[in-house]
Amino acid sequence: MSEMIFKIILIGDSSSGKTNIINKYISNKFIENSQPTIGVEMFSKDFMIDDDSIHAQIWDTAGQEKYNTLTSSYYRGAKGALVVYDVTQKATFDKIERFIDEIKDNSDKNVFLVLVGNKCDLEENRVILKEEGEKLAQKLKIGFFEVSAKTGVGIENLFKYLIDEVYKKNNREFKSVATIEMDDIPNIKLNQPLITNPGQKKKCC
Repeated sequence: MSEMIFKIILIGDSSSGKTNIINKYISNKFIENSQPTIGVEMFSKDFMIDDDSIHAQIWDTAGQEKYNTLTSSYYRGAKGALVVYDVTQKATFDKIERFIDEIKDNSDKNVFLVLVGNKCDLEENRVILKEEGEKLAQKLKIGFFEVSAKTGVGIENLFKYLIDEVYKKNNREFKSVATIEMDDIPNIKLNQPLITNPGQKKKCC
């Protein structure tokens, strides 16, 4: 049995709902009027895959334009990235390719990317069709999911897919060491209280 640690990042515009996606996954909570993330926050969750112990570090980065120069340093060491847009806001979708370029410029070459359309529960307000998201993902040659951080639709499947694919792609490279040096990260917030039963190993399924 091996112990593996890897880093997952969420990238996207500040209004795309990245924080609520993480909150729904980690603690099954949705905050209707959540505040924009300032800087970076880290969450974590443990799994067992093929008798290997997996510790996933999930990083929520600020999406505001004024924080872009700050967040560029947080791409380093990422093994997986969720690139998020809001299906009800075209501006968040239009920025996707720029975010993809930033990830590729600042991350490991083997980072596994998934395009995520959030807020699919707001069908009456939709401006980006699911087919448009699928088409862009095919163009970029990356995975694609639509989810709702509010209802939870697609959230578990999204993270299961990402973690499984990152594991398969990188399991020979993982080592039982931190993916980053914590001293390199200024003003980081560790959101350990949101972890459900942190001492309990959970099977990824």
